[in-house]
Amino acid sequence: MPEIEFLLGLYVYFSSRDEGEPLHVHVAPKALVGSSKTAKLWIREDGSSQLAYNRAGIPDRKIKAIQELIKKIDYSKKQ
Repeated sequence: MPEIEFLLGLYVYFSSRDEGEPLHVHVAPKALVGSSKTAKLWIREDGSSQLAYNRAGIPDRKIKAIQELIKKIDYSKKQ
């Protein structure tokens, strides 16, 4: 089961189907969790993140806010 956080009304989760890819999380509203219509954020070693894509249409301000929260949670240590 992927680890899931609920931040700013969006689910932030790891997917078990993404083997072989660098560390990242998917971000999506509940209705899109598990679909290809998510935002993907690559997690850097320093805990910051970079937007790979946003197929969920999440507003930029929410993506930026999620990125700030991701840095505080530091998913890079959850490998």
